[in-house]
Amino acid sequence: MELRFPILAIVLIGLASCSGVRSTAVVPIQSKDKQLTCREIMLEINEAEEYKKAAENNKNPGLRSFIAPLGYAYTLSSADDAIDASNKRIAYLQDIYRISGCAGGAAGLTEEQMRGHTFGGDYPTPPPGQTP
Repeated sequence: MELRFPILAIVLIGLASCSGVRSTAVVPIQSKDKQLTCREIMLEINEAEEYKKAAENNKNPGLRSFIAPLGYAYTLSSADDAIDASNKRIAYLQDIYRISGCAGGAAGLTEEQMRGHTFGGDYPTPPPGQTP
C-alpha cells in the first residue's frame, strides 16, 4: 500500500511531461481574401496579429516548462508554427492591401469611398447615395 503513492506520483508526472499547449494558427492564404474590403483586410491583419501575440505568450517559460519539459518542447514547436503562419498571413494581407490601392486611396478616392469597395478588377464601388 505504501508503494502506491510514489508510483502514482511518477505516473502523473510522466503524463504531465507529455502534455503541451497547442497554439491556434491561422491559415496564411484564404480564398475570400481577394474579395475583402479595405476595412476587412485591416481587421484580418489585426486578427492575425492577435493570434501571433497569443502564440508568443505560449512560448514564455513558466512552472509548466520545468515540470513538463517534453510538453514545453511541443508548446514551443506549436507556438513557432503559429507565429510563422501569422507572419505569412500578415504579409499576404498587406500585399493585397497595397496592390488593391487601399494604402494610398486609389485614384484620389477618400477613405469613405474606399470603405465599401471590393476588389474584383473593376472600378471602386461608389459610396452609398451616388450613382456609378
